[in-house]
Amino acid sequence: MTTSCIPDSCVPCKGIRASLNDFDIQTLLSEIPHWKLSPGSKKISRDYSCYDFRHSMRILNAIAEIADRQGHHPDFALTVYRKLRISFTTHATNGLTMNDFTMAKLIDKIFEDTG
Repeated sequence: MTTSCIPDSCVPCKGIRASLNDFDIQTLLSEIPHWKLSPGSKKISRDYSCYDFRHSMRILNAIAEIADRQGHHPDFALTVYRKLRISFTTHATNGLTMNDFTMAKLIDKIFEDTG
């Protein structure tokens, strides 16, 4: 079993002073392989296909619950009634922080748990 570099919870953005460097971003991306890095390395995104509209909404509501608890919220789009795109960036630093990777990992867990 490997140990993850990505923590299980976010830290308040007020305490974050800088974005992650390129090396750290690439290292963390290896732990969430389905997430894609945007040009400019300021955002990560992942596309998901849900079973139907209700499944999409259940997933979005689960994401909303976790995002509120963690205090770190995604951008998202729902298209064709079952296609989700979830994106993270840390607006306080205008780039990626550990919180973005923490949330990506937590969202991946939602999809693992719901099939």
